[in-house]
Amino acid sequence: MRARIGGLILLLLGLLTLGAAAEARLCVSTETCAALLAEDGREIVAPGRFDDVYCLVDGARYALGTRTDAGMRYALADADGALLTAADYEMLAADGDAIIFRQAGGYGAMTLDGEPLLPAAYTQLVSAGEGAFLALTTPVNDDTADQIVSIAAGGEETPTGVRTAIGLEPLSDGRMPFLDPDTELYGYVDAQGQIAIPAQFSHAGAFEDGAARAALDGKFGLIDPSGAWRIAPEYDFLERGDGIVVALRGSTACSLFDEATFSECFRFESAGLRAAAVGSFAAIVDDGALRVYTVDGTLLLETSPSATLTAGAGDQLILADGEWGAACAAVVQPDGTMLERRDQHLLALSDDRYAFAEMRAAAYYSDALETIRYSCDYESLRFGMMDASGREILPAEFLEIYAVGQDRYLTVAEDGLRLIDADGETLWTCLQQVNTSGENETAAAPGTNPVDAGS
Repeated sequence: MRARIGGLILLLLGLLTLGAAAEARLCVSTETCAALLAEDGREIVAPGRFDDVYCLVDGARYALGTRTDAGMRYALADADGALLTAADYEMLAADGDAIIFRQAGGYGAMTLDGEPLLPAAYTQLVSAGEGAFLALTTPVNDDTADQIVSIAAGGEETPTGVRTAIGLEPLSDGRMPFLDPDTELYGYVDAQGQIAIPAQFSHAGAFEDGAARAALDGKFGLIDPSGAWRIAPEYDFLERGDGIVVALRGSTACSLFDEATFSECFRFESAGLRAAAVGSFAAIVDDGALRVYTVDGTLLLETSPSATLTAGAGDQLILADGEWGAACAAVVQPDGTMLERRDQHLLALSDDRYAFAEMRAAAYYSDALETIRYSCDYESLRFGMMDASGREILPAEFLEIYAVGQDRYLTVAEDGLRLIDADGETLWTCLQQVNTSGENETAAAPGTNPVDAGS
């Protein structure tokens, strides 16, 4: 079977909440420290017990990994760190109302409490809801098409008669793409593995919020779960953002659609166009400028065509207009105005926090390029944290900063890890120590409130 790019199964999706008042947990997993923490920094699973920790069901189920000679092996744990299974699994992933696992290269399923549902007898497996599954039983990496098998609650298998030349994907809006091996066209099956939309597309993406990106003869549009076109397949490029759809006809016309109504709200025409959806905005570039528009065509910003635009915190944007190493990164407000602050690099951490970068950089003139370039000392690269107004919360002293939960962030420094809140206050510390054999060890710092980390 031919593998499909982006067609990975067993995604961590469909997160459930077990119990109305499930308390959030924070996962920390680095090369030197793995832990599961409460939001206040209390250790649920302390460093040193496991080698990897990740979230399966937020506030309810976690995978705890132990490194063995055969590779990492995972156990299913609850929010208190209590093991619900032995560490017997090569992989665990939440899919709908089940946990998919891998053992000896095969896939099986268990309940969220670790009770067996299906043995590891399948080459691919996805949840179809209410205890049912879709599966493949034959090798997936050869050139032979595979028949989709429907598995009812209780384990009864029924061949569907539908063959596919790509792997299975998690169902969304009750639909999953398949590739007809005879026509080499894409269609969709339903939760029973039966054809819901006949194979007719040259591309078929996953459904999200009632629509999917699809193509006929290489031209893209959007379809609904019945297969009806909501945006006609007339575009060489189409990308969905937050409430906006950006589409290009060749390189001369860009259309913006309201994702709620699928109606065209604005069109821009010029030569040499490129475009992208960035959050709830459209970035349209030609040889003269990069322009940022709202869905109704309101121009927010116009700048150099060599500038780059990425999503920022909340509804903000990050504009970088200059050479790497220069202080050329700025926060753009939703009304198109920019904060006065300039940084060498910015990364959105959450809806109201950024990591900013500082490094030593020297400007020089490039005769070949006839412009100013910068020579950067990457060993000096450090990150700090600021809020969405540009107010500095932490200085640029850290190797990494990333979000691990609501208003919770993990800083990585030479001396160890720290869990901090949105104001930069330390809630938990894990020191990195070097023993006489030269191997890294971890320990909770004395005098700190220890916390297990998760992600």
